[in-house]
Amino acid sequence: MQDLKVYSYAGYKYPEKPRSFIYLGRRYVVSKILSSSQEERGGERILTFKVKTKGGEVFHLAYSLRKKEWFLI
Repeated sequence: MQDLKVYSYAGYKYPEKPRSFIYLGRRYVVSKILSSSQEERGGERILTFKVKTKGGEVFHLAYSLRKKEWFLI
């Protein structure tokens, strides 16, 4: 299990847009979503977000719709 907690905007559905996250005890603020997609992995729908943080780091966040949990890819 990853040490990851994501704070995401949710309009009419969750998650719509990750805004910040804590990974390994460090907080990152998302400055830009570089790309987003929806894919199937092992019969499971996964939402993916490639994000750039205010510090310039790039992360690939993913959300499992079945498990209702975030992870890094």
